[in-house]
Amino acid sequence: MKFWILLPVMSAACATAQAQSMQIDASFPRALHQWNSTGFSADAGAIFGGQSFVGLEWTYFNPKGTTDVPYIGPVPMNETVNLAQLAYRFSLPIDAFGKVGNSERLEFYVGAGIGGGLIRQTLTYPYAIPGYNGTSLNGASETKTEICYEAVAGVQVNLVSNFGVKVGFRYIDSVNSVILFNADANTDTKTLEAGVTWRF
Repeated sequence: MKFWILLPVMSAACATAQAQSMQIDASFPRALHQWNSTGFSADAGAIFGGQSFVGLEWTYFNPKGTTDVPYIGPVPMNETVNLAQLAYRFSLPIDAFGKVGNSERLEFYVGAGIGGGLIRQTLTYPYAIPGYNGTSLNGASETKTEICYEAVAGVQVNLVSNFGVKVGFRYIDSVNSVILFNADANTDTKTLEAGVTWRF
């Protein structure tokens, strides 16, 4: 059983409790390998029980690289990745570093997300290719939607009681392979990210 199957269960449990506050996060995840780009991520939701966050998250990447088109080989391409997910985070305050207002100065967090991904590849190959009717592949594009999931972990430093900075790790993948131009788009990626969080 994949870990993200537990996400709706955790979210439903939180929904039975009363929200204590709202939270907005913004971060810049840096993909480490095939996406090889810095993206943007934002989420908004509610805090339950002081430690559980449930909300909606949007993540965007715009990597540039190559894709292996069958019978041609590596072809330059521009890729856009949009992920919209239901996100869950659990924070574990660490009391060894004191408090800022009503919040512990340091928190660890773990979480997961599941939702939809829209992946689009646009080829940037300006030459005609035999076998493609002598037409240029420049500007040719294909798009695929797929169920995607993520796992996150990191540390948050609260600067004041309702505002902090965080650094973390995020793993993203799709449930099924994403095939574009008859090649696997390799959606699994690992990112390091930094961002800010605001509670109100």
